[in-house]
Amino acid sequence: MTIPPALIKLGKLAPKRFRSVAYVGWTSIEGAVRRRPVMVGDESGVAQTRRTFFEGRSHVVSSALQPWACLTTGPISDLPEIDVSLVTFNSEQVVGALLDSILASSYPLGKIHLRVTDNSSTDGTILLIESRRAQLSQHLSTIDLVTSPNDGFGAGHNRGIQRGSAPYLLVINPDLQLHPNCLAQLVARASNSPAEWVAFEPRQFPFEHPKLYDPISHEVAWNSHACVLLRRNAFESIGGYDESIFLYGEDVEISYRLRNSGYRLAYVPTARVEHDAFDSSTRSSLLQFQGGVASNIRIRMRYGDHFARIAAPAKVLSLMRRKDLQSHRAFFAKQLREIPSLRKQIPVNERLDIGYPITGWDFELRRDGEDFHLGSALDPDSDQLVSVITRTIARYEIDLIETMTTVANQTYRNIEHVVVMDGIPVASDRLRIFASSLPHPVRFVSLPKVGRSAAGNAGVAAASGSLLMFLDDDDLLFADHVEVLERALRSVPRAAAAYSRSFEATVDRVNGQLGPEKSLEVPQLHRQAFDFSVLLHHNYMAIQSVLFRRSIFDQRGGLREDLELLEDWNLWIRFAYKQYFIQVPKVTSMYRVIAATGQNERRRRLLSDAYLRVQAENQLDLLALDRQLATR
Repeated sequence: MTIPPALIKLGKLAPKRFRSVAYVGWTSIEGAVRRRPVMVGDESGVAQTRRTFFEGRSHVVSSALQPWACLTTGPISDLPEIDVSLVTFNSEQVVGALLDSILASSYPLGKIHLRVTDNSSTDGTILLIESRRAQLSQHLSTIDLVTSPNDGFGAGHNRGIQRGSAPYLLVINPDLQLHPNCLAQLVARASNSPAEWVAFEPRQFPFEHPKLYDPISHEVAWNSHACVLLRRNAFESIGGYDESIFLYGEDVEISYRLRNSGYRLAYVPTARVEHDAFDSSTRSSLLQFQGGVASNIRIRMRYGDHFARIAAPAKVLSLMRRKDLQSHRAFFAKQLREIPSLRKQIPVNERLDIGYPITGWDFELRRDGEDFHLGSALDPDSDQLVSVITRTIARYEIDLIETMTTVANQTYRNIEHVVVMDGIPVASDRLRIFASSLPHPVRFVSLPKVGRSAAGNAGVAAASGSLLMFLDDDDLLFADHVEVLERALRSVPRAAAAYSRSFEATVDRVNGQLGPEKSLEVPQLHRQAFDFSVLLHHNYMAIQSVLFRRSIFDQRGGLREDLELLEDWNLWIRFAYKQYFIQVPKVTSMYRVIAATGQNERRRRLLSDAYLRVQAENQLDLLALDRQLATR
């Protein structure tokens, strides 16, 4: 069959820089991302932290930990008392909204003790709180307010926490508001976790904190203490906050100290707080900048490896040389003078095997999407059913259990999971028992050996959702993956699909199990805005990153069952022809590739060999689709 020149021209509309480059699977086109020079000592503790996360996953696989078990709570009489520690400083404009949100909490208010420490405010903060004392006392178990010198955030919280005795502490900023169910969900997660898990951080709205967390166990290397629930016994066992850090970074330091004592820290993304991190009206950019630099230097000297410590002076000197920071030269000089004393006063950490990540002036890897607006913490959930379809040959059951866990961990709750067993007569007892513990329905569909594409189509046929996505049996989802994609589709009814960015993780397989992530990066390929002409040339969407409408699947047909490679590329091209896809510029998933050079090269070669054939099939499918659309 001859392809008309007009249709062939579509394939030539891709930008010239792409057209002469061979297809290399999910790697970056042109070899690719330009990186800034990395200073020696810019990364410390990163690999060790990922190994720690990997060890934490065993709690989930053994059923000792169920991160999703935070949506229900026990009888009200069984819920523990909580000391809410609030430090105020000229907080008159914001603290009233926080107090309102505490009173609106679904948690039994008679079990809440509010401990306010005011750090010498000069505005009307104290008068405002005093004016509301009677109202607060009517509902809360305790309300006390003390004033103190402004010795910093950590010192203020130490004073407030010492005045109480409740088994749980909620450390909270005055410039945020709790979702009504936030406290109940944090306590439920804590109650359903082994005792070594001692800190529980909710998700911030409208901008989620972009730090990395483990998508399976939801373990983090450090918690933001804008809002965090802590077990009192763990907090007291390490001596509370380090009062030598005045502001910014004290949460990282205490998190690292907790981990050094053998404790684990968690992220609870279903628990919500409203906290606009980009609202400059409630914070000082000068204090943020200088506090961040000072605390980074102190944390480097205490927790960093040898190279991170010796790099500290060079890091400060690099800032001093910047013309746009000349107004801070006196501050930088002070930091340089303090480094020798820090080396003497603060012992080098002895448990470097745990991992205390330091990456440049930051801590751990950041996920794309820190400026992506999530909407309000109070936005209602949608009632659209989302069907997640996983094709598996169940060669490695642990991989599949980890994948199923990340579906259970989704903040979007109206989900079903269809697991298609390709060539497997029945799911094993282990898989069925695990599935029975999950908060959403899981359906196992057994087939004779039919191949990946046919298995995918069978999964869609068995699914009930109006929105669909494919999830391979070794890929992982971050907790808000379905939520942000569903919200994007809801906001643009004409769109056929929405897609987000993904981490590519290199791993080793040891004794049949995928090991910890050795490296994580977002290939430049995945940062492509929707452009059909570019899609004609190459696929830039990882299969698990796309949420699509069932209607487009029914109209345009499913996976081509004669394609075993790049079948998703062929599907997206048919879905996207004369349609619109929404790009969500946020990392919401992770796919894992084997680090072994031989396996990687084999994978790339197979994809490269399939590329020209599938590209030709794509053109033929578009011709047929064009005729089909013309007859309507």
